[in-house]
Amino acid sequence: MGALEEWIAEMFLVHSLNLLRFSSGAQEKILLLMAAMSKELTAKLNEGEISTYGKQRLSALLRESNAVISSHYTGMQAEMARNLTGMVRIEADYTAKVLTQGLKIELGAKLPPVTYLEKLVGDTLIKGAPSADWWKRQALDTQFRFASQVRIGAAQGETTSQIVSRVLGKSAKAADPAPSTPATPPMPAGTPGTSAAPAAPAAKGPLSATDPVAPGEQGILKTSAANARALVHSSVQAVANAARLASFQANADLIECLVWLSTLDSHTCLLCAMRDLHEYSLHDQEPINHTHEWAGGPGAIHFSCRCVLSTRTKSFKDLGIELDEPGDSTRPSDGGAVSSSMNFKDFLASKDKDWRAEYLGPGRAEMYEAGKITLNDLMNLKGRKLTLEELQGKYK
Repeated sequence: MGALEEWIAEMFLVHSLNLLRFSSGAQEKILLLMAAMSKELTAKLNEGEISTYGKQRLSALLRESNAVISSHYTGMQAEMARNLTGMVRIEADYTAKVLTQGLKIELGAKLPPVTYLEKLVGDTLIKGAPSADWWKRQALDTQFRFASQVRIGAAQGETTSQIVSRVLGKSAKAADPAPSTPATPPMPAGTPGTSAAPAAPAAKGPLSATDPVAPGEQGILKTSAANARALVHSSVQAVANAARLASFQANADLIECLVWLSTLDSHTCLLCAMRDLHEYSLHDQEPINHTHEWAGGPGAIHFSCRCVLSTRTKSFKDLGIELDEPGDSTRPSDGGAVSSSMNFKDFLASKDKDWRAEYLGPGRAEMYEAGKITLNDLMNLKGRKLTLEELQGKYK
């Protein structure tokens, strides 16, 4: 990593913290809409004693509830589209300013056309599907799980209050820890992947914008809220990196290649860790001197990805600029600032055995310490994690 490349990487890593804050604000808005949906569905369920409903009336209730869910998810999708459309212009402008400042370009770097940037919001893929498809899939998933719980409750002769508890969750004296964001929300129709994320534990506190489901036993809307949070974060990351890529491509005369930056902490998955500081071609994102495919790129390779897209520009000398190259810079890690040239492999080596054992697992860590495996060996050719038994069998 050259000094100029390190400086640019540092600028994008620092900027990524602001994107996380933006994502958090967008999540708050979506959760407000989720809370409103929860309130409206509760009111719909409380219109009568469901255990006395006949088949026709129950079907009517579910149709009306589906309309409520669909309407609110349409609102969530529109809210995110509005946020992302505003963010994508900011991202392209910031990228151009970083290039301008780093390369001392008097007239400034070029910006992609506004119409192209706005189109990116709808076209950017997250794990193979645009965000609009993910919102539609989440709406259908919520409708399906809502109807299932209502039907189960009605078939068992439960009261309306009990059925409401199936949807919202039951109150309890001792609440569980706050839920974690699922790795992958329900997949859009036609996209290979997993089903709905497992139910997350309930959080403390009364019904609110930040906690749209009552504390206690899990309600189906709690999972819907967690899935929505994951989709918001993933949409922000994917669109931001897509806008940055478009800006790099608009300034192809300044760019040597793309650089993948992974977060240096114990929460980074092996899929991203093995790509840290790896380079890719600008226009077709082909691997340069390695075999790890682009797979959607930083921020879009999987849900809740925190990776950042950076670049290696041409040197001042190559650009005909008579200036000294910038000095050394740093990048953040969970242990404080480290050199921008440190990749995840070096970061792993800098940690003690206990840290590596916790990150890799005791068996894998032992093989890693012995030099029998590398980070690449922990993944199979499809990018799926290998189990300890599969790995032991491979190196037996």
